[in-house]
Amino acid sequence: MDGVCQDRPRPERIGPVVHVKVVIRLREEALQSVQESASVYRQLAAEVPAAFRDALAARLNNLGVVQASMGLFEEALQCTLEAVSLRRQLAAEEPEAFLPALATSLGNLGNRRSALGQLDEALQCALEAVFLRRKLAANNTEEFLTDLAASLSNLSNVQHLMGLSLE
Repeated sequence: MDGVCQDRPRPERIGPVVHVKVVIRLREEALQSVQESASVYRQLAAEVPAAFRDALAARLNNLGVVQASMGLFEEALQCTLEAVSLRRQLAAEEPEAFLPALATSLGNLGNRRSALGQLDEALQCALEAVFLRRKLAANNTEEFLTDLAASLSNLSNVQHLMGLSLE
Protein backbone atom coordinates (compact mmCIF):
# COMPACT_ATOMS: atom_id res chain seq x y z
CA MET A 1 0.00 0.00 0.00
CA ASP A 2 0.98 3.66 0.15
CA GLY A 3 1.92 3.68 3.87
CA VAL A 4 -1.41 5.14 5.01
CA CYS A 5 -3.05 3.43 7.95
CA GLN A 6 -5.92 1.49 6.37
CA ASP A 7 -8.16 1.12 9.43
CA ARG A 8 -8.92 4.85 9.72
CA PRO A 9 -10.87 6.69 7.02
CA ARG A 10 -8.89 9.30 5.13
CA PRO A 11 -10.44 12.80 5.38
CA GLU A 12 -10.45 13.32 1.61
CA ARG A 13 -12.60 10.18 1.17
CA ILE A 14 -15.32 10.98 3.67
CA GLY A 15 -17.92 13.67 4.01
CA PRO A 16 -17.62 16.57 6.46
CA VAL A 17 -20.06 15.11 9.01
CA VAL A 18 -18.24 11.78 9.10
CA HIS A 19 -14.92 13.62 9.34
CA VAL A 20 -16.15 15.52 12.40
CA LYS A 21 -17.27 12.25 13.99
CA VAL A 22 -13.84 10.72 13.35
CA VAL A 23 -12.13 13.74 14.90
CA ILE A 24 -14.41 13.61 17.95
CA ARG A 25 -13.76 9.89 18.37
CA LEU A 26 -9.99 10.42 18.13
CA ARG A 27 -10.13 13.19 20.74
CA GLU A 28 -12.16 10.98 23.05
CA GLU A 29 -9.64 8.18 22.57
CA ALA A 30 -6.81 10.62 23.31
CA LEU A 31 -8.57 11.73 26.47
CA GLN A 32 -9.03 8.14 27.63
CA SER A 33 -5.38 7.34 26.93
CA VAL A 34 -3.99 10.30 28.80
CA GLN A 35 -6.40 9.71 31.70
CA GLU A 36 -5.19 6.13 31.96
CA SER A 37 -1.57 7.27 31.76
CA ALA A 38 -2.12 9.79 34.56
CA SER A 39 -3.83 7.13 36.65
CA VAL A 40 -0.90 4.73 36.24
CA TYR A 41 1.61 7.43 37.11
CA ARG A 42 -0.50 8.48 40.11
CA GLN A 43 -0.19 4.93 41.45
CA LEU A 44 3.55 4.84 40.74
CA ALA A 45 4.09 8.25 42.37
CA ALA A 46 2.20 7.07 45.45
CA GLU A 47 4.55 4.10 45.73
CA VAL A 48 7.84 5.82 44.80
CA PRO A 49 7.34 9.61 44.85
CA ALA A 50 10.95 10.55 44.12
CA ALA A 51 10.95 8.51 40.93
CA PHE A 52 7.53 9.37 39.53
CA ARG A 53 6.29 12.81 40.70
CA ASP A 54 7.76 14.52 37.64
CA ALA A 55 6.19 11.99 35.27
CA LEU A 56 2.85 12.36 37.04
CA ALA A 57 3.06 16.16 36.76
CA ALA A 58 3.81 15.85 33.04
CA ARG A 59 0.81 13.55 32.49
CA LEU A 60 -1.48 15.84 34.48
CA ASN A 61 -0.24 18.80 32.45
CA ASN A 62 -0.96 16.89 29.22
CA LEU A 63 -4.35 15.78 30.51
CA GLY A 64 -5.22 19.42 31.18
CA VAL A 65 -4.23 20.35 27.64
CA VAL A 66 -6.41 17.61 26.14
CA GLN A 67 -9.34 18.44 28.41
CA ALA A 68 -9.11 22.13 27.53
CA SER A 69 -9.05 21.30 23.81
CA MET A 70 -12.33 19.47 24.35
CA GLY A 71 -13.93 22.35 26.26
CA LEU A 72 -13.63 20.64 29.65
CA PHE A 73 -12.19 23.75 31.26
CA GLU A 74 -12.98 23.06 34.92
CA GLU A 75 -11.46 19.58 34.71
CA ALA A 76 -8.47 20.99 32.87
CA LEU A 77 -8.00 23.60 35.58
CA GLN A 78 -7.95 20.97 38.32
CA CYS A 79 -5.37 18.81 36.51
CA THR A 80 -3.18 21.80 35.76
CA LEU A 81 -3.37 23.05 39.36
CA GLU A 82 -2.17 19.66 40.53
CA ALA A 83 0.65 19.66 37.96
CA VAL A 84 1.77 23.11 39.13
CA SER A 85 1.70 22.00 42.75
CA LEU A 86 3.87 18.96 42.02
CA ARG A 87 6.25 20.99 39.89
CA ARG A 88 6.58 23.66 42.59
CA GLN A 89 7.66 20.92 45.01
CA LEU A 90 10.15 19.54 42.52
CA ALA A 91 11.53 22.98 41.64
CA ALA A 92 11.99 23.78 45.32
CA GLU A 93 14.11 20.65 45.63
CA GLU A 94 16.02 20.94 42.33
CA PRO A 95 15.48 24.34 40.68
CA GLU A 96 17.85 23.82 37.78
CA ALA A 97 16.14 20.61 36.75
CA PHE A 98 12.50 21.59 37.29
CA LEU A 99 12.05 25.36 36.82
CA PRO A 100 11.53 24.99 33.05
CA ALA A 101 8.69 22.50 33.58
CA LEU A 102 7.18 24.70 36.30
CA ALA A 103 7.20 27.68 33.93
CA THR A 104 5.45 25.56 31.28
CA SER A 105 2.77 24.43 33.70
CA LEU A 106 2.28 27.99 34.95
CA GLY A 107 1.74 29.12 31.36
CA ASN A 108 -0.85 26.38 30.91
CA LEU A 109 -2.48 27.30 34.20
CA GLY A 110 -2.74 30.89 33.03
CA ASN A 111 -4.40 29.68 29.84
CA ARG A 112 -6.86 27.52 31.80
CA ARG A 113 -7.75 30.42 34.12
CA SER A 114 -8.08 32.80 31.20
CA ALA A 115 -10.50 30.41 29.46
CA LEU A 116 -12.64 30.44 32.60
CA GLY A 117 -12.59 34.25 32.82
CA GLN A 118 -10.31 34.26 35.87
CA LEU A 119 -8.19 37.03 34.42
CA ASP A 120 -6.54 38.29 37.62
CA GLU A 121 -5.35 34.78 38.44
CA ALA A 122 -4.33 34.20 34.81
CA LEU A 123 -2.25 37.38 34.92
CA GLN A 124 -0.43 36.20 38.06
CA CYS A 125 0.38 32.87 36.41
CA ALA A 126 1.61 34.56 33.24
CA LEU A 127 3.75 37.01 35.20
CA GLU A 128 5.33 34.20 37.22
CA ALA A 129 6.01 32.19 34.08
CA VAL A 130 7.71 35.21 32.47
CA PHE A 131 9.75 35.81 35.62
CA LEU A 132 10.98 32.21 35.60
CA ARG A 133 11.67 32.26 31.86
CA ARG A 134 13.67 35.49 32.18
CA LYS A 135 15.72 33.87 34.94
CA LEU A 136 16.33 30.77 32.83
CA ALA A 137 17.14 32.77 29.69
CA ALA A 138 19.61 34.93 31.61
CA ASN A 139 21.61 31.81 32.41
CA ASN A 140 21.14 30.04 29.07
CA THR A 141 19.84 32.33 26.34
CA GLU A 142 20.16 29.82 23.54
CA GLU A 143 18.06 27.17 25.25
CA PHE A 144 15.37 29.34 26.85
CA LEU A 145 14.89 32.48 24.74
CA THR A 146 12.11 31.01 22.60
CA ASP A 147 10.33 29.83 25.75
CA LEU A 148 10.57 33.36 27.13
CA ALA A 149 9.02 34.67 23.92
CA ALA A 150 6.13 32.20 24.25
CA SER A 151 5.55 33.21 27.88
CA LEU A 152 5.58 36.88 26.90
CA SER A 153 3.02 36.12 24.22
CA ASN A 154 0.78 34.41 26.80
CA LEU A 155 1.21 37.42 29.07
CA SER A 156 0.21 39.81 26.30
CA ASN A 157 -2.90 37.71 25.57
CA VAL A 158 -4.04 37.98 29.19
CA GLN A 159 -3.26 41.69 29.32
CA HIS A 160 -5.26 42.19 26.13
CA LEU A 161 -8.23 40.29 27.56
CA MET A 162 -8.04 42.32 30.75
CA GLY A 163 -8.09 45.50 28.68
CA LEU A 164 -11.14 44.27 26.80
CA SER A 165 -12.92 43.46 30.04
CA LEU A 166 -12.39 47.05 31.25
CA GLU A 167 -14.02 48.58 28.16
